[in-house]
Amino acid sequence: MTRHPASSTFVYRPAALPDELAALIAYGATPQDCDLWMGTLRGGYGVLRVRVAGMTDTTRPIQAHRFIYEVATGVAIPKTRNGEPVELDHKCRNPRCVKPTHMEPVAKSVNLSRRVFKPQAVNR
Repeated sequence: MTRHPASSTFVYRPAALPDELAALIAYGATPQDCDLWMGTLRGGYGVLRVRVAGMTDTTRPIQAHRFIYEVATGVAIPKTRNGEPVELDHKCRNPRCVKPTHMEPVAKSVNLSRRVFKPQAVNR
C-alpha cells in the first residue's frame, strides 16, 4: 500500500508494479474510486507496450487493465473458457480504469450482456 498524495488515506498499489507504470495511474481517493490510466489510449482503453520474452528488441501492445490485473492478482486471464473467448469486464463500466478490484474475467457473452444493464461510471 502507498499513501495517497492528496490525503492521509492509503491506496492499493501492487508491489510488483514497476514505478514507471505506477506513474501512469491516477489513483482514486477512496477504495471505491477508479484508478485511471493516464497513458496512451486506444478505443478508450489504456494500452502499453511490453517486451516479448526472449526478444530484447521486440515489443507488443497490450491493454493496460489486463496487464495490471495479471500482475496484481498473479492470475493469468485465460484466452477461452468452455470454448468461449474470455474478456476482463470493467464492473465500474469505465474503460480507463485499471483497478483490479473493479474487474472480473468473464465470457464475452456475459461482458456484452452487462454493458446493456450497468450504468456508466461517475468518476471519469
